[in-house]
Amino acid sequence: MGARIHARVSVSAGLRSKMEWWLAEVGLDVTWLASDAELEAVLGEVEVVLCGAPIRVDWTQATRLRLLHVLGSGVELLHGAPGLCAEAVVTNSRGIHGNEMRDHVLCMMLAFARELPRVFHQQHERRFEQFAAGTLSGCTLGILGLGHVGRSVAEGAAALGMRVIGTRAHPQATPFVDRVGGPNDTLEVLRASDYVLVSVPATTATRELLGTRELSVLPGHAVLVHVSRGGVVDEAALVEALGEGRLRGAALDVFSQEPLPENSPFWGLSNVIVSPHYAGTSADYLQRALGVFLQNLELLAAGREPLTRVDLARGY
Repeated sequence: MGARIHARVSVSAGLRSKMEWWLAEVGLDVTWLASDAELEAVLGEVEVVLCGAPIRVDWTQATRLRLLHVLGSGVELLHGAPGLCAEAVVTNSRGIHGNEMRDHVLCMMLAFARELPRVFHQQHERRFEQFAAGTLSGCTLGILGLGHVGRSVAEGAAALGMRVIGTRAHPQATPFVDRVGGPNDTLEVLRASDYVLVSVPATTATRELLGTRELSVLPGHAVLVHVSRGGVVDEAALVEALGEGRLRGAALDVFSQEPLPENSPFWGLSNVIVSPHYAGTSADYLQRALGVFLQNLELLAAGREPLTRVDLARGY
């Protein structure tokens, strides 16, 4: 496909120069856009759009658009995108985060099992005091969302001796998972879990998937690890459960408002680990994400199905 690429990507100058070099190396002609407004001004001529995050524009004028690629995996801002033509193919970079997300989730669970926050606190106080910590072996991990990330975590958790159960939109036998249910089995999975991973895509169906009712059925010793999207968990209900000690703890990488405001109660909760939406990042992330984009571009030009096509009706 010999189209000019219109890139709407918010990155540092250093990263942009690297991206420019990588794309130039494969002979692509790229126009860099600094804002959604700049994109809207040229929508009538765009054929391929590369973006760092889903864009909110009126796509009615983009009648020539053939490929819209998101460098990340979340496409929730494109749900119901006004005017997006039927011929336009939307793709994302899902599938490249598996190892990093797995490592992050296992790290967070181990941090709670081995009580690392307590260790760091004692170090800060220069206090050498032994205590008995736990292990993940023999614990049950419930995974809400057995997509690429969930399956990768399941394999790692099983290797550590954990029993894994979970849910997925369309239940089917899944390697390393003892029991797989559908969305209607969420409460059952929560009740049986010592650790819970939230890794569902952000869709209308998963909005506030975990609210007061769902959090109330979790065992008091349970730990929640959240790497999905902020809107999937009712944050007010979670703060209440954590603050009242009805939940042992939570490791949160995503929030409904990012950056997390300074006045967020999550900062002050001793049983919460806050991380800056970095669970899937790596030093070579952009290069790998661009690799997925280039593969999709090549496949589309050859009249073949892209690797990571997004079904906007489903939201992933």
